[in-house]
Formats: sequence, C-alpha cells, structure tokens
Amino acid sequence: MKIERIIFLLITIILIGVGCKKKQTFQKIKPTLLASCTCGAEKLNADSKRFDCGNNITCSGVDTRTEEKVRSGKYAVRLSNDFPFSMTFQFDDVKQGEYFETSVWYFGENGKSNIIASDLSGKKIYIVENRIAKIENGWRLLKLKFSIPVYENTNSIKIYLYCQSNKPTYFDDMTISRYNIRPRSKKESALYLEYKPEQYELFRSLKEKILEAFVIDNKEKEWVKANLFYENQKYKTKIRFKGDWTDHVSSDKWSFRIKIKDDSWQNLRTFSIQSPVVRDFMHEWVLHKLFTYEDVLTTRYEFIPVYVNNIYTGIYAYEEHFEKQLIENRNRREGPIIKFNENDMFSKSKHEFKSGRNVRLPIIQASEILPFGENKLFADTSMKRQFEIAQNLLNAYRTNALSPEDVFDLDPLAKFYAIISLTKSYHALAWHNQRFYFNPITQKLEIIGYDGGDPHGYSYGWVKPAIFGDFEFLHGIKDANFDENLYNFNLNLFKNKTFLNLYVKYLEKYSNPDFITAFKQSINTDFEKNLNIIQTEYPDYIFNFEKLFTNAQNIKKAIEPYKKTISKNDYIDKFETLKTSSFDVNYDFFYDKLMLKAYKKNIAKDSIKIQIASFISKKIYIIGTEDKQGIIHKFNNEVAISQYKLEPIYCEINCHDGDSLIFYSQSKDKLQKVKIHDWQIPNSNIPFQQLFLTNDIRNIAIFDEKNKVITFKKKTTISKNIIIPSDYSVIITKGSSIDIVNNAVFMTFSPIQIDGTEKEPVTITSSDGTAQGFTILRAKGKSHLTHVVFDGLNTLNYNGWNLTGAVTFYESDVEFGDCTFKNNKCEDALNVIRSTFDMKNCIFNNIFSDAFDSDFSDGIILNSRFEKIANDAIDFSGSNVKIEDCNIVNAGDKGISGGENSKMNISDIIIKGCNIGIASKDKSVLEVNNSTLENCKYGFVLLQKKPEYGDASLNANNIKLNNCAVNHLIESGSDFYIDGEKIIGKEKKLADIFYK
Repeated sequence: MKIERIIFLLITIILIGVGCKKKQTFQKIKPTLLASCTCGAEKLNADSKRFDCGNNITCSGVDTRTEEKVRSGKYAVRLSNDFPFSMTFQFDDVKQGEYFETSVWYFGENGKSNIIASDLSGKKIYIVENRIAKIENGWRLLKLKFSIPVYENTNSIKIYLYCQSNKPTYFDDMTISRYNIRPRSKKESALYLEYKPEQYELFRSLKEKILEAFVIDNKEKEWVKANLFYENQKYKTKIRFKGDWTDHVSSDKWSFRIKIKDDSWQNLRTFSIQSPVVRDFMHEWVLHKLFTYEDVLTTRYEFIPVYVNNIYTGIYAYEEHFEKQLIENRNRREGPIIKFNENDMFSKSKHEFKSGRNVRLPIIQASEILPFGENKLFADTSMKRQFEIAQNLLNAYRTNALSPEDVFDLDPLAKFYAIISLTKSYHALAWHNQRFYFNPITQKLEIIGYDGGDPHGYSYGWVKPAIFGDFEFLHGIKDANFDENLYNFNLNLFKNKTFLNLYVKYLEKYSNPDFITAFKQSINTDFEKNLNIIQTEYPDYIFNFEKLFTNAQNIKKAIEPYKKTISKNDYIDKFETLKTSSFDVNYDFFYDKLMLKAYKKNIAKDSIKIQIASFISKKIYIIGTEDKQGIIHKFNNEVAISQYKLEPIYCEINCHDGDSLIFYSQSKDKLQKVKIHDWQIPNSNIPFQQLFLTNDIRNIAIFDEKNKVITFKKKTTISKNIIIPSDYSVIITKGSSIDIVNNAVFMTFSPIQIDGTEKEPVTITSSDGTAQGFTILRAKGKSHLTHVVFDGLNTLNYNGWNLTGAVTFYESDVEFGDCTFKNNKCEDALNVIRSTFDMKNCIFNNIFSDAFDSDFSDGIILNSRFEKIANDAIDFSGSNVKIEDCNIVNAGDKGISGGENSKMNISDIIIKGCNIGIASKDKSVLEVNNSTLENCKYGFVLLQKKPEYGDASLNANNIKLNNCAVNHLIESGSDFYIDGEKIIGKEKKLADIFYK
C-alpha cells in the first residue's frame, strides 16, 4: 500500500512538473470602463466650488458659469483670453496604457478652442485637440482620444478646456470616459509585442544615452528577446532599437527592428515598426505603391495598431527589412543587397554635436560598401563573390571608373528618379539612404526605393524646380539647407545621356494625369483601408492626391525647357565647380578611425593579406593586428602610410590573421583600432566588363547592318566568347550546326530565330563539353526556336558570373517547337526567368539535374517528354503555367514541382518512376486532372518549405495512382482535395524530410 501511495505521489509530482513547463499563452487584457461623466455646468458640489459631473467626479471652473448661451439645460461656461481655462478634471492613480475619450461642444470663433491633457503642472502636455468632429446649429464638437504613454511614468493627469479667442466662446456638455486600455473594434487586427521589465529598463537607459548623443549609435542597438502575438499566433523574436536620429525614440513610440525565429509574420522574417510620423504618414505608403506599380524594387510597407506589454501604443508603420524575401517577393532571383556604410557619418555628427565644431571629411569617398546579412551571405562562397562584384560596381560608379549604364539597371533607376520628382520624396536620394540589389543574372545593380517621406513636411524646401536634376538654379545660391553630398552623389547620373533620355521618358509618362488617375484607382481599396487605420489615432489626417496632380502639372510645364537645358553641350561642365574639392586637414584625432579602412584577402589558414585605404590627412603608423580575444600581434616593423590628398593611400600587408588593425597618428599612447572586413577591398574585377572585352562576334558572325540582322555559317565553331548586342535579329538557318568549345560563351541581347526542320534540324553542341551556355538576356522581341537540338552544354561560369541553365532565357519571351535538350552538364537544362514561353513537342533526355526550371514566368507546355532526369523534370517558382499531354519518366526527385506561390493547371499527364510525382509547395495552387502517377515513391506531396510563404494547395480529379508506395503525404495546414474529398494533412515539417 505504501509503495502504491509513493508511486501515486511520484506520478502527481511529474504531472505537476509537466504542467508547470507548459508554455504560457498571451492573455489580452479586456478593455474595461473605469469611470465616465458628463458635465453641462448644471450641478455644483456640496460647497459650490466645483461642478458635480456625476459618478463622484468633479471639475473646476464654476467662476466661468453662464446662462448667456447654452446648448442644453440652463448653463454652460464662457471663456475668452481674459478667462481662458475651465472644466479642469484631475485623474489620479493613472496607469500606463490607460485610455481616455473626451468631447465638448463649443459656440464661438473657429480654431481657438482646445481640449488639453497634461500632467498636473501643465508643463508636460500629452495632447491638444482643436479639430472639429461635428457641427450642429452653430455648435462645434471637439473630440480628444489618447492613451497614457507606455514609456512614461505618471501618477496624475488633468484634462481641461482652453480658449485663445478675444471673443466670448461658450462650452457645454463635456464628456469623459476612462478605460484601462484602448477598446478595439472587432474588425481590427493588432500586433502585440511583449518583453520583460528588465528589457524595458534597458531600452529606457538606451533612450537616455541616445537623446544625449543626438544620434542612435550601433551601441544602442542591442538585441533582446521578445514575443510577438498576432491573431492568436505566437512568434519568438529578437528586437532592438532602429533608426539613425532621435525622432525614433524621442516620443512615446519607439522604433524597433524585429527578427522572427524560424517563422514569418505577413510573409516577413525581419521587419521594423515605427511611428507613421517618421515617414510622413501616407506619403511613404503611396510612394511604395508607386514603386510597385512601376516594378521598381521596394519594401513592403503598411500600417497596424500596436500594443506593447498589453498597453496600446498607437498606430505604427511596419516595413520589411533588406533580406532575400524582399527580392523574391518582387520576382527577382536572390542576390546580395548592399549599401554605403553610414555609421561613420553618424559618428561624425555625434562628435560634432559634442564638440560644437563641424569638420569637412571625405565621408562618402571613405564609406565602405556593406552587405545586408553578412554572416549568411558569406557562408555561401558564390554569394560572397557576388557581393564583391556588387561592391566593385558601386565603387566604380563612386569613383567615375565606369559609366552609369555599366553599373546600374538604368530603366528602373530612371523610373525611381522620375517617381521621386513626382512625389518630391528627395529624402530617398541621400547617398546613405540608398540601397541596391545585385542581379546575379544581369550583373547590374538595381535601386531599392524606400525612405522618401520626410517627417518635417511634404518636400525639401530647397528643391524648388519641378524636376530633380534641373541643377542650374543652384549656381550662386548659398543655402543652409543645400545638401552638397546629395548633389554630388547624384551628379554622375545626370551627366549621362542614356539615363537622361530614360528619365525624361518617365517624367513624361508620370506627369500625364491619366497615369495618376489609373494608379489611384488601382490602390483605392488598400488606400482607404490604411488611411482609416491612421485616422483612428490621427482623425484629422488627410492625404491629398491633388498634390500629385499639381506636381505632375508642374513637371509637364518644365519638361520642354529641361530638354533644352540638358541638350546643351556645356550642361555638364557648369556643375564641376560645385564638386567638393577640399577637406579639413587639422582636426581631432577621433576622426582618424573613421577615415582608415581595412580589408582582408585570405592567403593561408593563419595568415592574411590586409588591404588598407587611408583617407587620413596626416601620416599614420600601423603597428599590428588584434584578434577576437583582444591579443595584439605586433609587426616586426611599423608600417607608415602617407597622408591623404584627395586620393586614398593604398597599401597591403602580409601578417597574422586579425579582427582589427592597430594604428596611431600622433603618439603611441593614443592607439586606435579599426575593424578588418572579411572581404577584399573594392577593385576593378567586374566579370561583365571583362567578358565584353573578349567579344569575338565580329570575326564569327555575318552582319547585315542595314537590316540589323546577324547570321551564322552552316557550320560554325565558336572557340571565343560571343556577345551579341541588342537591336539586332539573330537568325540560324535549317541544317546549321554550332559547336561551342574552349570554354566559350554564347550570349545575345537580341532575339534569336532558329529555323530547323524535321529533316534538317539545327544542332548546338559542345564537342569538348566546355561550352558556357546558350544565353539570351533581355531581348526586346520574341525568340522562335524550331527543331533545335541542344546537346552537351554547360552553363555560364565566368569569374563569378554564374548561371544555372545550359540554355537560359531571361526577360526574353520565347517559343520552342520540336526542340531537344540532352546531356547537359549543369544544374538546369533549360532555365526561363521573368519571361513568357510556349513549348510544344519537346524532349528532355539524360539531364544532369533539373530539366526545365522556370522562375517568375508564364507559359504553356504541351505534348512534351521528360526522361532520365537526375532531379526534377519540371520545377517552377512564382510562375503561372499550363501543362498538358506530357510524359515524365524516371525523374530522380519530382516529376512536377510548383513552389513559391505558383499557379499550375496540369492535365493528361503520365508520371512514372519518380521519387515524388507532383509536389505543391509554399502557397502554390495546383489543379491536376485526368492524369496517371505510377511507380512513384510518393504520389502527391504538399508542404511549406520556406517560413515566409503559406501552406500549399492541390486539387486533383480523375487521377490513377498505380503502385505508389505512398499515395499522398500532406503537411498539416495544406489543402488537398482528390475527387472533391478533402484529405486532412497530419504531417509536420516535411521540409526537414525532403530538403535537409
């Protein structure tokens, strides 16, 4: 019996322990009315010194009572400049997050009457309201709604009336309601952020340091753990302060960067929240929508109510961070995102603020080019190489080593600048606000539009012309608001004729009122939704689209004069005198560490080559390196570096590996250190430029310049690189054979027409197996390929410029008829990206990995055959595709795979001998009809691979599943229907099974 009791007690203890370890769920506090009252000046309290407002609430102002003008009852109060205050309520034991609603009717001069909430001293004003909510019979209704700031400690507040009119103004029927938290409407979805009290105290202490320092330093951006809740879903996160200036923390709305662990919210892994004021409310939202409307890269940007530790903090803007999800959401292939390092600029500003002296330094010239997500990026050697190319491109633009068209994708860049002119969002043009995506396919930088809204108003006051780039007005002007760095960084673009022609083209497009009207109609529903969200906290806020129409009208008037201005030969020379040509020489040694840059080039395991660029205006001495443990490794001899004189001083040192570089400029007792970056210093290694220098097209092809046609001989051996420029037609006639050898590249920017026949097909092969692909990039017309055999091709792999397809079409529409792809030696036999395609009667055979891989494309595949495929036969991401009458035999992985929000209509397909017959992933929707899946390990698989996407969907009808080991494997949350019957998914984390 004792043993049984002991066992019972042990089990009980275990169960209690298990119960204690259960995760706590977030409990939302229910809004409760704490107090309410109405005061019409009708009733006095017992000693007749205060108004009795009911529910044991009184207010002062009896001496302003009057019968002269009333809205209801017998009395009101009369105020003017002589007696400006009345109906003062005091509320004690006020808690953070408490919410007040108050209203009053007044009769008198408009705009001179206010409801005010403040601390008891009246020195700290929480909110003032003088906006009219309603008018009845000459009486105007004021409403005031506010929450006690979550980041303020206050015990008591007062709410009172204040009149600034010289004429008598009458107030009546004042109401106040007090809640524990702000009530929410049933339709409202809010974001709840929860962190511990000690973390709150950390943020408060960091805020004090920030306000003292004038800027937000990286030291104040300390990550802490937090929980995020949205619609009963919990997310584990890390949060920190975000932003550069004090406006991000000076109010009761602190700006945060939020990083979600192993999950996503609204398809975002990392994002920021900040007050709408910081980016000028809806101005920023409209700017982002314009970018999206014109396919300019931009961040996702919306508004949402936010609660911090169960206390309502108001409406916030949320914005996605610069990660691969931004790129993929805009239908681009993953590539590095880069920026100029702005930390030195803010460190300089911080020191100037303390010292009271401004210093002219080559900040832009010295600023490093940094990647976002450095750790993840550099874990992949190919991505690191892509970053180094991107860095080299941006540096080449900064130093005028390359023209803008060799660095940037000019078309979206011209759109970006034209939209900036239309919206007057010049804040986005500052050099330290610009972000760039490196497109690994085109090897160009693409601008990412964001941060155009200015909290101080609609536009920069000094930008007076209607068109940004009309620089002549700057001559002779000494305006304190003129940003010379903004001007200088953008100057090179406006010296480039190709860019200017595109810029004018889009200025003309966007200044057409029909364009703005169509854009406005396209966003109308979302616009009203977000405006309504903002107006719950800022009820008088409006966004006037007439500003855009007015700006457009002004641009339209200015375009013809602007065209004449930029056509003048001396247009460029006029601006050279404005360029910065000198910097301060004598300055505090504090700035030295901002002006020395160090990079590393790995040589061996424990030794490196440090690459140094000095922008310091005095001689300096390098004494050694410091490792991560703080141990200094001194050089045998100090390395002296000469002073900077408008050109950086470069040197290289072979030494022990290190994390920091140790140096001094004045004396050895004032040693300083700078970080050594884990990548090479910017250089001229740019594959696109190097490849074009080797172009042998003129010696291989036959040019008809009159008709802009390029042809090839019947038998052509290509042993040197071929790059065909745009604006030609490329024709390969029936019976032709092209043999690409000696690692040669075949690339065309013009559409290609290959006219093979059944009896005389065209063969494109590589007899030595070294061909670096058959690549079509941004061809302006549609390509047509008939009876073509692609045999034994590899893909482009040129000094860091790497593609995946033996045959690649990028932003180039194409038709394939009776084509064969076989014996490729790379990841994809055919890769179609951001294009439309038609494929009929084609064959894929003996494929190295994937047969047909398509990203962000629309097309149709008819009556085609796929066999002996090492990996996926058909693999589509972000695409809309129709597949009919196709056979897939022996694919090592998936017969058909739809991922990343693809839409696929599949019918009359036979899939045999594959690992997975058909897979739907990551919010893709597949419709499969009248098909057979035979001898597959898995018939259908539905799963979510990437956290930023949603569950998959597949609807199958009239399917034959013959001899499949598992007919279907469905992840929980996915929607799978077969012949109208829903199959409930029960599997968890299938991505761990198939992708790890």
